Amino acid sequence: MTKILHPAPPGGPLVYVDCGARGVANLFQRVFRTAEYIGFEPDEEECARLVAKRKKRRRYYPLALGGQRGRRRLHVTRSPACSSLLAPNLALLERFRQCGALFQVVGQRDVETVTLDEHLVVEEIEQVDVLKLDTQGSELEILEGADETVRRSVLAVQVEVEFAPMYQGQPLFSAIDDHLRARGFQLFDLATYRGRRAAFELEQPTRGQLLWGQAVYLREVETVGTPTRRLRLAALARFYGFPDYALEVIDSIPSETLAEAEGKLAGAWRQELCTVEPGRLARFLEKLDRSAFRTAFRRLGAWWLRVGDQFVEVTHRRAGTWRG
Repeated sequence: MTKILHPAPPGGPLVYVDCGARGVANLFQRVFRTAEYIGFEPDEEECARLVAKRKKRRRYYPLALGGQRGRRRLHVTRSPACSSLLAPNLALLERFRQCGALFQVVGQRDVETVTLDEHLVVEEIEQVDVLKLDTQGSELEILEGADETVRRSVLAVQVEVEFAPMYQGQPLFSAIDDHLRARGFQLFDLATYRGRRAAFELEQPTRGQLLWGQAVYLREVETVGTPTRRLRLAALARFYGFPDYALEVIDSIPSETLAEAEGKLAGAWRQELCTVEPGRLARFLEKLDRSAFRTAFRRLGAWWLRVGDQFVEVTHRRAGTWRG
């Protein structure tokens, strides 16, 4: 998530919907300065704290999203970030170091659930560009309750996925992947997280078991109808770190379908994407690689990479869960 093409792509402000807004530090709005942020957080105290910050172009709702309107039980856990509409699968979680305590249920309360589709109609929000879901196991049912919105306008989805049933009855990664692919999305990135068995000593090395991840999906360009929407998709692709896809999206737009201002913007974006401008450090290293010190510094670099790998391994030995 580095440099972007433009802080305000055509078609009005980008709209980012965050399902599970607790503790969010939203880079999206810092980059796209005119973007609209809509957050959902069923913990009323946490939602009130977020509202009290009075950030511009942000709206928060103390609501739980689901697959249908109704009344559900929220399982409040020792770590508030692990609270869920689904009961934690403690039989699995207690097998992993640090996990069992975090997911211990310390209370329960009933909450009203709504679907994202119906809430957006009530709030007269016609378009969503980015949908982020981090709701501890209920992501698929929220997607099902947002199906019209996803099909009509969503261009990018950030979603937490699980590879092991950390909550009782939760759908795993394969179900979410199938759901999104069937609606014209491709998986572009997957950050994974691993856990260490509780019975295994911290000092002993292990790869750990793959437990959960953070996935990024972008819409297939062929499913995006208008030139304006494709330009917005290109801006999002660049934001998430996929400039090659951004260029492919721009090149897919017939030039005769673009308004004059959009045509100029697309040309400028294409030039930027095709221009290689190495930073100061890269330029210095290129000069160094052409110098008499080339062999010595290559050996030093290889040694330093080995040191880095060993350091990561040591830190993993002292952790219960880690990004893998």
